[in-house]
Amino acid sequence: MKLRQSTLTLSLLFLCVFLSAQDEVERKKQHEFGLNITSLAKNFIAFNSENLDPVPYVFKYKFINTNSQTNKVNAMRLALGLNVSQNIINEGFLTLKEKTTNLFFIWGFERQHRISKRWGLISGFDIVSSFDRTKIFEINPFSSEEERELSQIKTFRFGCGPFIGMQFFINDRITLTTESTLYLFYKNEENNFANNLPFPISEPLGDDVSSSGFEAVLEAPVAIFMHFRF
Repeated sequence: MKLRQSTLTLSLLFLCVFLSAQDEVERKKQHEFGLNITSLAKNFIAFNSENLDPVPYVFKYKFINTNSQTNKVNAMRLALGLNVSQNIINEGFLTLKEKTTNLFFIWGFERQHRISKRWGLISGFDIVSSFDRTKIFEINPFSSEEERELSQIKTFRFGCGPFIGMQFFINDRITLTTESTLYLFYKNEENNFANNLPFPISEPLGDDVSSSGFEAVLEAPVAIFMHFRF
């Protein structure tokens, strides 16, 4: 009886050690950080470089899980971006300034497929959330410092969708990637107008506008990321 108990105990211990060792053999966990270098790439790419527009998110993080026996590579990915811009608009006798702030967050699952020494494919699915705020000001032509806020547009989007892209391996730790996405969003937009101010756009003065609905957004692979794996 004692021999059977000892044998069972040793068998269970061996099984635990084997499964632990097996997991260490089959799984390799790594971290990867990505940076949007599209603006930098414009300085070196002459052909159609005007079509290279940075995507809203700037930083990416990936937690990579590699099966060393099958070479299957899966990753959880996060992306975060903050974009602030402004634009001058001439509307008849008025000069307007448009200030826009965009905040983006992405969480998703990615699968990587190595097809050669230098090239690979990526595909997966993302959950996406974004918030945009655009303020429009009237500029006093006699004083550039004096501005009056005319309207404010706030847009919230939440959605999901697939993506597919390409990888170029500079070496085993540094890669360049670009990808195309197709996201379906629920969109809510609020347009708030200031009262008693001239506004040369077709919206009625003083009336706030709110709308919501669904939209599909297809993004071409026009952004370039450089990734560093550790």
